[in-house]
Amino acid sequence: MVAAIVGKNYTMSVSFTNEDGTPFSVSKPVSYNVYAFDDSFIVGGSAIQSQSQPQEWYAYFAIPSNAPIPNDSSNQKYRIEWNAENTELGNNSVMKAVEYFEVLDLAEPLSHDSALSLLIGQPIKDYLITEFPVDFLNLTIMDVNDNVVLSKDLQVSSILRNNSYVTYIDAGVVPNVTDRGMGMCPYLLIYSYMTPQGQYNEVHTLYLVSARAMIIVNAMRRYLDKARNEDIDPNLRWTDSELIHFVVQGLNRFNVSAPSITNFTISNFPESFIYLIEKCAELEALNALYLAEGMRAGMEFTGASVTLNIDRTQYIQYKIDEIKSYLDENLQKEKKLLIRQFGGMGITGVQMTSVTNAFNRFYNKQAMARLIRRY
Repeated sequence: MVAAIVGKNYTMSVSFTNEDGTPFSVSKPVSYNVYAFDDSFIVGGSAIQSQSQPQEWYAYFAIPSNAPIPNDSSNQKYRIEWNAENTELGNNSVMKAVEYFEVLDLAEPLSHDSALSLLIGQPIKDYLITEFPVDFLNLTIMDVNDNVVLSKDLQVSSILRNNSYVTYIDAGVVPNVTDRGMGMCPYLLIYSYMTPQGQYNEVHTLYLVSARAMIIVNAMRRYLDKARNEDIDPNLRWTDSELIHFVVQGLNRFNVSAPSITNFTISNFPESFIYLIEKCAELEALNALYLAEGMRAGMEFTGASVTLNIDRTQYIQYKIDEIKSYLDENLQKEKKLLIRQFGGMGITGVQMTSVTNAFNRFYNKQAMARLIRRY
């Protein structure tokens, strides 16, 4: 069962049936009460009956922000108590049900997300999720050229959350971490830490983004996530860091596309052609989502008596085909127009022809001279 998140809407359901399997008749709507692990009352109300399945009743509620947070070490859980009554015509029948569920703090991070995105000048704040508490932590930051721009020990403490220890990290603002001339190329955050079980290393990716990059991310979110889908599988949710990753991949796709190898960055890319990068990024994102949905195809998510079997691959495939068709038709000719309009800015190689396309795409002056003499 998916855990409830503090401050987020949550749905639970119950089924009340007679011994013969027919729906249990009630004289008033089924009621429910939610209690914390310490038996304190949290929220209650009347459930809503399913129109297609009369035996099914649904409770929609949210755990308030001031509710107590369970302690994982004691396996503490919330519970919901259901009460169904039929008092019509002297019939005094009552049915009850109790179910336990997990509650997570909204501030608790998801363990799968190991990328971080920041605007320039923001402090580096990250976290580690470990099996044991962290006793010592060293942070090393390396750029795309393997240059170390920072290495220092940090004072940290670990908090037990959801059967794992969360260590929050605040490295402050690092002046040498900049996107100047790099155009969002990621840095590596290398964490070396000690626990009672020994020494470990963990590497996270850091993207430094500009306002222009965030505008692209916002446009992609409005296109890819119009429903603001809080997916039941957290790995399929669109985070800003994931979308920024696909912006970088989309830019790379554009740069290596014919007719010429280019070296544009988000910073120097002409604004009037940004739509191309957006489409390339969306194609990369949808390809990844299609693979993830395919890996999950046939899997069922069950909560109480509700079973979900979701297959969205046909819709994803439709958008992949649509974007790919647009890029196949327009990318090459618009890239030619861009290069001609801006005087070849961004080109790092030579024209892709049947003669040159088998060679390394990056040339120095001496290599170019030898190539010209040879042909």
